[in-house]
Amino acid sequence: MGKFTSTYTLIISYTKNLVNTKALDKYIITLYDIVKSKQKKKRTNTTQRSILMLSILVDLMNLQKAAEKISLETIIGEIIQKAQSRDEIQEVILFVPCYQSSAPWQTINELQCKYGVQVVACAVLRNGGNAWKDTVDLQFLLWVKNHMHRNVGPNLLVFVTGDSHYMVAAREAEKKDKTVEFWFLKKSPNVSAGIRYQENFQEIIIAPASNPSGENPFLDALGKLVSSGESSLDQEDKRRIRMVSDFAKADIKNGLTREGLAESASKKLGFELADTKMLVEALMVADIARIYPAINLAISLDRSSDLLQWISRID
Repeated sequence: MGKFTSTYTLIISYTKNLVNTKALDKYIITLYDIVKSKQKKKRTNTTQRSILMLSILVDLMNLQKAAEKISLETIIGEIIQKAQSRDEIQEVILFVPCYQSSAPWQTINELQCKYGVQVVACAVLRNGGNAWKDTVDLQFLLWVKNHMHRNVGPNLLVFVTGDSHYMVAAREAEKKDKTVEFWFLKKSPNVSAGIRYQENFQEIIIAPASNPSGENPFLDALGKLVSSGESSLDQEDKRRIRMVSDFAKADIKNGLTREGLAESASKKLGFELADTKMLVEALMVADIARIYPAINLAISLDRSSDLLQWISRID
């Protein structure tokens, strides 16, 4: 017991002439138990807090192939929201192979700006003849080896991939007492049987409202306005542009989530909620409304945007 033992001995030496020494002994031992109990509780609380942190590692090309018509922006947004519902995110990292002709660098840059994600560029190696092999799975493994440590950082790692090669990195993480979950698109054929049935597998469900299949009338109206001016707008386009103008002029605070911003604007302006959600989505694509960083999903509206100021002056 160290220092406590010395204190206990000291008290006993000063009370050796007391008749009820046993009562004092009982009191000291009880006090010691209380102190140890509090120390144990403190350690338990610290451990519980560390479990609530999570890191998300995304195999971006694997995800892009499975996404088909769903935008990466939509999918990454759903992943972050799903993670937020679990608890606090420490980081979101996109692992991107450097296929120069096919890597969606513009999209990746937009994801960095909108969600605050990190990017790790991975080399691509020639694998005989004209075949190529990226090193994303190796970089996952090296990242786990170099960045994950027992009792430090997040205890939950989320691997967004359907490739069984990443099970090696998962085993390495588990050696460091980390919990690993594999997430991938619902009903995707790109998920290996090994992951689906042997690992802790979670499906990413894309809500219909989050996936308008590229059909956003507000985005179409903004596109016409920018490319061809006001004369190119039909009556419905003009109505939607006026809605964007009203939205720009309204006193709607920043710091809300995308859903919260849409609901707030819908109530304040009397818009249909479905229309307001598409309006906010269009402003995000136009880089007027931004989500940054990923850890809190708060929307920030750039009221200094030239496009937004132009729209607010339209009658």
